[in-house]
Amino acid sequence: MHGCKSEIGERMSGKVIDLVGRTFGLLKVEYLIGKDSGGNYCWFTRCVCNNTREVQGSQLRLGYIDRCHVCRRKAVREKKEAEREAKKEAESVINHNEPSRDELISHLEKIEKDIQDFGSKFRQATSKRIGSEKEGFVQLRVNLDK
Repeated sequence: MHGCKSEIGERMSGKVIDLVGRTFGLLKVEYLIGKDSGGNYCWFTRCVCNNTREVQGSQLRLGYIDRCHVCRRKAVREKKEAEREAKKEAESVINHNEPSRDELISHLEKIEKDIQDFGSKFRQATSKRIGSEKEGFVQLRVNLDK
């Protein structure tokens, strides 16, 4: 039979399991075709897109096949497109948050300048200490706030 390959048997105590009218994913079973060369029951199914497919009952019941070839290709295409979009969005977020080399250098230069300014203010404050330690720390705080 075309479309039905020998795989898992569909017999249960020598009787066929009636799948007519049942839906598996996007496929609805219309009628029993017969047995394939391996003795497995094959069913004629119709997809929601109106394409037909001959499928072994065991493949339907076990979830191996749940749509026609056209819908399967479409689902694979959509999944790949969604993955590409997610990757693109992730790269965009990473690149957006990642500073450029020039921005990093500029930021480091600003930090170095701030450290030098702090050191300068600290030296000025310590040289102006008058009286007790407590007054010296008050003077230091005042100079650093400027």
